[in-house]
Amino acid sequence: TNGAKILRALIAAEKDGAKQKQYFEELMKVHDQRIQYLDALNGLTRKPTTKGDILATKSHDFYSFMALNPDINAAYALFKEAVELEKQNLPYYVMQEFADISAQKVKSDANHKEQFIQDYITIAGYASEALKAATKPKSQEQYKMAKDNIDAHFINSGVATCDNLQAIYAPKIEANKTNLDYLKQVMKVMKMLGCTEAEAYFAASAL
Repeated sequence: TNGAKILRALIAAEKDGAKQKQYFEELMKVHDQRIQYLDALNGLTRKPTTKGDILATKSHDFYSFMALNPDINAAYALFKEAVELEKQNLPYYVMQEFADISAQKVKSDANHKEQFIQDYITIAGYASEALKAATKPKSQEQYKMAKDNIDAHFINSGVATCDNLQAIYAPKIEANKTNLDYLKQVMKVMKMLGCTEAEAYFAASAL
């Protein structure tokens, strides 16, 4: 834990780009080592942690220093695993960063559109759950802000249009006509965005 704090400070204070990148790589290795020795380390502390919590911190550090390694796919993979493990227990800032990373990925990968929509539904849902569970005013404010930022990333992505949803879902509805969960998801997204007049919405609701 202290190693991560030290390396963050070294990156912030360093002016040489090559050295910054070296410190960044060491920072990522510190997180990997914490995961590697997780069981042993948990035996030495009063506050045990989880792999998902460490991955959330690693994702946040990757996001914070992305200028040193602007690999969207690597960042996305880190965040995706952290989200899958921690769900609504994620820190508010990791939730909104994941939404941002997924939105950035969709700009360079048109095939990511449907996954981006699913990412939005997932993380917005976790943010809402965390907001409902929060008991302290500060936490409530933070998760409310995260939910607003997640919504903003979705709306500003350019994907959230009825034409795009029609193009994404129309070819897949017939193939998923026996998959009730998928059809419900299609209808939920399209209804949320006011696309109930689209052909894809009618096709999903008719099956």
